[in-house]
Amino acid sequence: MARHIGLTNVSAWLEEMPDSADDILYEKLWIGHTTYLQSGIIGKKLSDKKLAMFAVAGAVSECCWQRNSYDETLDYDTWYDADTMSESDWGGCRCEPGDPSPQLLSTIEAVFLLFDRETGKLWPALLSESRRLIVTSRRTRTK
Repeated sequence: MARHIGLTNVSAWLEEMPDSADDILYEKLWIGHTTYLQSGIIGKKLSDKKLAMFAVAGAVSECCWQRNSYDETLDYDTWYDADTMSESDWGGCRCEPGDPSPQLLSTIEAVFLLFDRETGKLWPALLSESRRLIVTSRRTRTK
């Protein structure tokens, strides 16, 4: 998402959850982290919409990874749960945690379309980057 919206100086990494989390469906769980520098923006200041796209990208990618659709997340009130995203992600959306604006819901839907497994133009990049981050995290952890 960072490259798509014009960010260049971005750092991303994953932390594997403690082993106790492995019991949940026998899957590894990860916590994602990203940072960017304002100087890494191509062109002018990052718009509020692009900043929100960046902020929701992690949560949306998790939903897509688990094969959940945008409509399913609305059915489960996902975006009305303050724990769906970090405080800094909610801040990037300019919304209080668990209180998404109509504009934010529209942005979330747009990111879902970009990350869609079948038709999303960013799905291949998301898949590739996720795998790279997981491999890098595992290598770092074993050192």
